[in-house]
Amino acid sequence: MKNLGFAAACVLAASSAQAESKPTNVPDVVETTYYQCESAAGAKRISALAPQDDETCSVQGVYIETNPERPGLEGYAAVFSDGSTAILINDERFKIDGDVREAWVMLTYATPHPYGSTNYSRIVAKWTVDCAANTVASGTSSFYNVSGDEVSNVATKDASAAQEPMPNTAAEAVMKAVCSFAPSAK
Repeated sequence: MKNLGFAAACVLAASSAQAESKPTNVPDVVETTYYQCESAAGAKRISALAPQDDETCSVQGVYIETNPERPGLEGYAAVFSDGSTAILINDERFKIDGDVREAWVMLTYATPHPYGSTNYSRIVAKWTVDCAANTVASGTSSFYNVSGDEVSNVATKDASAAQEPMPNTAAEAVMKAVCSFAPSAK
């Protein structure tokens, strides 16, 4: 997921603006694991509570959501997390035109990624995805450090030049997330 495919090949321009300090110890997404458990006595439960010593449990699923304590996530819905990378889609600015979807997507990383003399932990970009053709095009992307300050910017040469994303990259994960996303009723 670290390789961003063709979007990472774009020229980055460092931003000189430094905003006020923001919280850095609050994650962008909150994950809750749900278990189906059965005790030695035969009692069954499905719960987010950790398994007890006398229970046999299996994971039934992981629910992810944006963290209400993290500023800057208003309007975003968490759609994917693997513990190291999370994908959030702006529910309020999501457009569907047939097979083509346009979405503001946020990628957040648990471990900051180096770029030049700085690090980034969040990328916000406008993506155009053709779900039938399995292609993506990314427009301008902004990179943010753990404090939430913009540290660099990616400008694509031609945002309308859609390409098939490289397998097992963030671009492929974004395509899958955008194509399966169902925006809330407005």
